[in-house]
Amino acid sequence: MSRHLQVELALAPVEVTADQQDAIMSCLALTVDPKVQDVGLHVARILRESNKSDRRTLKAELESYLVSDDSNVDELLDSAVPDYVRGIWSWDNMWAMTLSPQNLQMMRPAPHDALPGASTTRATALSQG
Repeated sequence: MSRHLQVELALAPVEVTADQQDAIMSCLALTVDPKVQDVGLHVARILRESNKSDRRTLKAELESYLVSDDSNVDELLDSAVPDYVRGIWSWDNMWAMTLSPQNLQMMRPAPHDALPGASTTRATALSQG
């Protein structure tokens, strides 16, 4: 069974409109787009390498990267994200999950990362496990 069909079946009991279901499926499809993954990798690096813990400062660092020419986010939004999906995104809370205390803790180096020869971070270990 395809991943797309699995997700569609999982969403079947959830009360959403057809447009909302299409938007959900479009957003999930973005997760396998290499350009979207690249932006996510850069965001993760910023979070991991920043010595800032203030959410406002981290948000400013992230937004500075995203508006830079290096990110190509505007081009990516235009090419990969359908208009109807952009229309329902909540821009007010777009950093809520990324900057949640749990996510920030997960992205920071684990104590053993500071040990000589340590190469596996908590996030890497989880992604491999």
